[in-house]
Amino acid sequence: MGASPIGATQTATVALVGFSDPDVPKKASSSAVELLRPLRPYLVHPLRYLSRHGAWGSLQRVRGSVLAPVIDASADLVFDFKHGTDTSTIASANDLDYRDEPNHVNASRYRPISPRWVTPALEYLRVHDAAALNGWFVDFGCGAGPVMIIAAELGWKQVTGVELSPSLVRLCRQNLSQYSKQHPGVHFEVVEQDAVALPIRADAQVFFFEPFAPSIYEIVLERIPSSLRSSPRSAYLLDVGSRVDFQSRGFRPLAYSRGTRIFVGPGTA
Repeated sequence: MGASPIGATQTATVALVGFSDPDVPKKASSSAVELLRPLRPYLVHPLRYLSRHGAWGSLQRVRGSVLAPVIDASADLVFDFKHGTDTSTIASANDLDYRDEPNHVNASRYRPISPRWVTPALEYLRVHDAAALNGWFVDFGCGAGPVMIIAAELGWKQVTGVELSPSLVRLCRQNLSQYSKQHPGVHFEVVEQDAVALPIRADAQVFFFEPFAPSIYEIVLERIPSSLRSSPRSAYLLDVGSRVDFQSRGFRPLAYSRGTRIFVGPGTA
């Protein structure tokens, strides 16, 4: 199912929604824990899995649980080595130094989405609707900035990140500064602000949502259709692992790419 081409006077809006997870220790002390975390159910209830899936089935599931995080971690390291950045930082909600207490209560840990999950989805969108590259890419909850860098690599020239944690904002700006030394020509902007308070620009192109509480999703997802009604344009939403019902908000499924659901926004042909 394809969207019709976007005219010269239109821009495209893309939203990529991330996932939220429970708290974990900071990166400095969590590498082993992160890799072993998926094994916990099998170690705690081995007989349950053996009786349910058999020896071979359980072994296959354990292998998948171990290999997936290792592959993700390797991809993250390669990404950072290539760009001279530090985007794979992991931090608990308590370590994100939020200044606004209500938002701190709603915060989850920060764990960046691996490039190997995000890149194929954005590549698909670039091929599906090349005009989407002409709009503004907005990354809500940008963290250390990996998705902003991926967007720039794939051709977006105007990329904004929104992040509430001052320490992550500083790290993100450092990463983007390092990337820009070798890849000039991209207008990066990092805004230290609550995602629900950010005005949605009429020329915004990509809305990427990283870990948020459901209440924050509700507010921002109500504002996107409102922006589309006031400034009609094509819109796309990419969802990585959340349980938010986007279809009830007028977004319809377009494609699925390596764990990422791609939706077409309200009013898009």
